[in-house]
Amino acid sequence: MIELKVDTKKYSLNVVRYAAYLFTRDFYVQLKVEKGFVKAIFESKSKVRKTDIKKAFSKELAEENFRSSLFDSNRELREYLITSALKYTEKPQSTAVQEGLTPEEEKELDKIIAEVEAELKGEKDKEDPLEIKKTWEEKYGSKNKRK
Repeated sequence: MIELKVDTKKYSLNVVRYAAYLFTRDFYVQLKVEKGFVKAIFESKSKVRKTDIKKAFSKELAEENFRSSLFDSNRELREYLITSALKYTEKPQSTAVQEGLTPEEEKELDKIIAEVEAELKGEKDKEDPLEIKKTWEEKYGSKNKRK
């Protein structure tokens, strides 16, 4: 059983609780609030190395303290984002929506269609010297019949 004392002036009770929670996989953790500090009592659930628990718990306290301060500093932003998401109203679409294409867009579209048609017509007129478009049967026929 390992007992560690944490100063409540340096770390809040929530920070100590969250840091201790990380160790509950391998240890039973009991927190006792006393005057000016919190006593964290670690009791091993199984045969686990206890030597590094003090360093690991101190490191986790510092990291959790940082997370807590970061969380507190962003509180107003989170509240704003949540309230704006809950108050979301869809903006009405403009009633003067243009239907169809403008004359310029129609000319451009006609030009593109004409180019594609010309390209397709040109492909049909070309010969197939390598006979790529032919199927296997058309190209080789029945040369490889079984005897």
